[in-house]
This record gives sequence, C-alpha cells and structure tokens, in this order.
Amino acid sequence: MYRSEKSSSKVCTSRTRKKNYDRHRARLKNIKPSIDTGAPKKFPHLKRNLKKLQTEQEHYEKVNYENQILLNKMTDIFNQKYIDNENKNMRYFRSLDRGAKNARKRQLDKINYENHAILQRILHRQPVYSHLDWKQARSKNKTYCRNICQYPYVLPGTAQGKRKKRRRRVQHRQPEPPIDEDSMIGEEEEPVENLDEMLLEADKEQAEMLAEEQRLAEEEEEARKAKEEQQAEEEKEEEATEDAAPEDTTPEKKIQKSGELSITIVSVSDINKGGDLFSKPDPYVKVILGKQKKQTKTKKSTTDPEFNETFKLSVEDCEKESVTLELFEDDFITSDDKLGNVTIPLGELLQNEEKEMVLNLEDCKSKETTIKVVLNPTFGVYNE
Repeated sequence: MYRSEKSSSKVCTSRTRKKNYDRHRARLKNIKPSIDTGAPKKFPHLKRNLKKLQTEQEHYEKVNYENQILLNKMTDIFNQKYIDNENKNMRYFRSLDRGAKNARKRQLDKINYENHAILQRILHRQPVYSHLDWKQARSKNKTYCRNICQYPYVLPGTAQGKRKKRRRRVQHRQPEPPIDEDSMIGEEEEPVENLDEMLLEADKEQAEMLAEEQRLAEEEEEARKAKEEQQAEEEKEEEATEDAAPEDTTPEKKIQKSGELSITIVSVSDINKGGDLFSKPDPYVKVILGKQKKQTKTKKSTTDPEFNETFKLSVEDCEKESVTLELFEDDFITSDDKLGNVTIPLGELLQNEEKEMVLNLEDCKSKETTIKVVLNPTFGVYNE
C-alpha cells in the first residue's frame, strides 16, 4: 500500500523526486553493455580472393598464348601459298570428312540390302494356316448345330440370315417349316470350291429380296390410298344423309355459368354432440362459396335449431364451383367444435327455379343429423 512521504514542504519533495528521476534516466541513457553487440571486424583477405584472381589470370594468359600460335600458323599458310590452299584441282583436294562420308554411305547400303532381303523372305513365305481347312471345319460345325438345334440354325451375318431378318419385317410372309432332324443326321455340307460364285449368288438373292420388299411397299401404299379414298367417300355420304335428316324441333338446353345464388338456411335437426348427455349444443351454420363466407346467428341450447336466414352469394362459374355448409358449436372457452359439413354442387341447378333440399351431414356423430336449405339461383340450365 502506497503512502505519502513525511515532508515539511511538498514543493521541495517533488523537486527532489524529479531531480532523482532525471539523474536515473541519464544513467540509463549512457550505460554501456557488458557484451559487445557491434559488427564483426572486416578482414582484407576476405574482401579480395587473390588466389582466384591469380588462377583466372593464368587461364587468360594460356588462352591468349594458344590463340597467338594459331594466328601465326594461319598467317604463315596464307603468305607461303601451299598446294592445299592454291591448287583448285580435285586431285589434290583433301577433306577431313571424306572417310566418315564413305563410312555412312556403306552403312546405308547395308541397311537397304538387309531390308530388301527381309521383304523377299516375307513375300516368298508360305502360310501356315489354310483357309480351306477353316471352311471345311466350319461347314461341319454348322451341320452339327443343325442336328442339335430345335429351330433352323442361321448365322446372323450371312445372306441367309439377312433374308430371314427381312422376312420377319414382311407381314404376309409365313415362317419357314422346321427342319427334320432325322433327315439331317449324318449329312455334311460339301466344302466350298468357288468363293466368287457363292458371293455372286448371295448378291443376286439380296437384290431379289430388295426388289420384293419394294414391290410389297408399293402394294401397301396403293392399299392405303384406296382406303383413304373409301373413307373420304363414306364421309361425304354421311354428310349428305345428315343434311337430308329432319331437324330436331326440341329446344336446345343451354347453361348460364355466372349469376347470383340466394340460399336460405331453414333448420337443422337431430344434432348429437357425442357423449355429452347433460348439456345441449349452441349451434350455428357457416356458408362458404370460394372466398365468400357467411354465418348464421347462434341458437342457444337446442338440438333442432331453426335459423330461417337468407344469404346472397355471387357465382362466376357454376360448373366448377360448389357451396359448402358447415355446422359448428359455439364454445366461449375453447375453439368452436365442428359437428358436420355438406357440399352442394351448383352445375345441376335450374335457372330461376327455387329448390328445397334436405341433406345429411357428413363427418357427423349421428347419421340422422340433417340440414334443410332453399336454393334460388339466377344462373344454371335453361331452354333457349
């Protein structure tokens, strides 16, 4: 805990304290460290590497000496005019690359000779496998397959397989009869001797099939055109008979979709709260049509209330809209309890004809609960 010092004069005490503080700061400023933190001493032999300079100088002197010798030789050659640099005849011509050029030429000739020998061996080499043996083995395998198959064995890539595929597309073509397995046992196909003849026969068969397909397509097109012409004639005949038929004198029924609905809630009978035998409900009815909502007054403590209240609602499309009647019990403590509901479609109402209806409520505790309403629309079905 800091306490003030005892002094006879506060001014002298503060002056002394300030003087001591300034003396302390001056000592701190002029104090010297016990460890030398200055930069290290720079030695002259580290600034210049004399040995490296000496080695570079010796290398440059050697290069200059060799260059001088080469220059003296070149000067001597041009001044003395030797045969090598004066005579233009090829007899005295000497090239440093002459031996290497001949060696490369001999190497290329050797490579060409070896390539030619390899090509001759490839051309005169006889095949190891025989395609005739393959065909004979294939024919035997086909025979075996026909013997063990239940239906005719046809390869998908052959001409016969293509013909079979085209026959399936034609509607009037009958399926081929099954092959008798007993008659095929032991039979073997003869080896193919002339492949060109087989290819020509396959091409002919394919051309015949294409022509047959084209003919069938033309027949189908003609049959379609004839059918269309027949249908057009039948339509013309029907139109003629309709024009000749007597006119119907009965009035045509039409419907007016929009208008106004006047609905009267007459009464509700046999309301059952479900389990509460000592108290009677306080019922009221809600009328809902689209976004329009109306509500009757609440009748106190009755199971057969009579309302006799009329509401008018606007209708935009009677075929799509319907009016919903919901029966509720008024409860001032909790939310009102729903006792039942019924929906009345508006599309079957007659225009300007008052209609009285007694309807059973759905989702009700008692099946005997009914509601009596009177509907008077300004829309609906009417005779023109």
